[in-house]
Formats: sequence, structure tokens, C-alpha cells
Amino acid sequence: MKLTILKQILFALLLVFTTAGCQEDEIIDEHYPFKLHYAIQNEHGQEVTQIKEGEKFFIYFSIENTSDRHASINKHHLFFNDELFNIYNKNNYAVVGTPVERTICLEIMGCEGEPHVKNEINVPYPLKNDTTIGFMCCSYNLAKFPNLSAGKYLIKYTANIPYFYITDDHQVESHETDSYNLKYEFEIVR
Repeated sequence: MKLTILKQILFALLLVFTTAGCQEDEIIDEHYPFKLHYAIQNEHGQEVTQIKEGEKFFIYFSIENTSDRHASINKHHLFFNDELFNIYNKNNYAVVGTPVERTICLEIMGCEGEPHVKNEINVPYPLKNDTTIGFMCCSYNLAKFPNLSAGKYLIKYTANIPYFYITDDHQVESHETDSYNLKYEFEIVR
């Protein structure tokens, strides 16, 4: 009997530790075609909630078209907003790290979201040099930024996604999702 209880306790602890850094993908409504995921990853691509001071980590963001149709994102300034890739102090929500210096998006026809395709990006932190990265139809100029000191931080993303379909009879069918509200908390430890 005692051995069974001990096994159950060990299993529960193992479950807690393996899911501690996980975040649910956010699908705000089953009728919308997009699933978003936002997290902090270590150098091995594992989601983490604690990072040692001075260690490199990545801001991970993905968007997946879960529908069977092309869903093109338009009005990029709403979707690829200034909040994406900022790091905030958890206590007062002050921005402490802003790696994105400038974003340039092609606004002509929208970013095509192929059916059942996931677009992913990993932004390294700290960034040793200014650099430019591309994600979907946007280009991000990232400024050099320093290590974070020990403390509690978060990344967050709040936005609606304007998108459109081209119907079988070549008409444009425009939509916009409700607001996505993603937040991922993490800590820098000594």
C-alpha cells in the first residue's frame, strides 16, 4: 500500500515538473483558422521558465493555419505589432528588452497562410550584433541588446488577426479574429 502511494506521488511530481514550462497553444475560436504559440526556449529548443543569468535563450513564436484553405493575413501592422518580441518586467509591465528596432512588412496582398502549415521563429537573446530576420512577409531589424539581470519577466502578445480567403468564384472574403492574449512568464536566476 505504501509503495503504491509513493509511486503515485512520484508520478504526480514528475508530471508537474515536465509540464511546468508548457503553455497551451491559443486557438481563440474553433471557427478561426489560426493557432498561435509564444514561449521562451533554451538552446536545445525546450520550453523553460528559468534561465541562468548570462545564458542564451530564445523567444519562440509560431502561427499555424489549421484550416483547409489559404488564409492570407493582411493589415500587418495589427498582427505584427510592436509588442511582439518585447520583454517585460513581470512586476510593473515595463519594457526591459526591445530587440525589434524596426519592422517592414509587404502590405500588397497579405502573407499567405498555407493550409495546415506552421510558421515559426526563434529570436535569440541576448543579441550580440544588430541583425535582420525574416518571418512570413515581414522583415525585423533587431538591435543589439544586453543580458538581462536576475529577476522575473514575461513576454506577451495581444492582437487580432485580419485575414481573407479567396473563394472558389474568385471573390475576397474578409474576416478578423477576436483578440489573442498570449503571455509567458519566466525568471532569470543567478
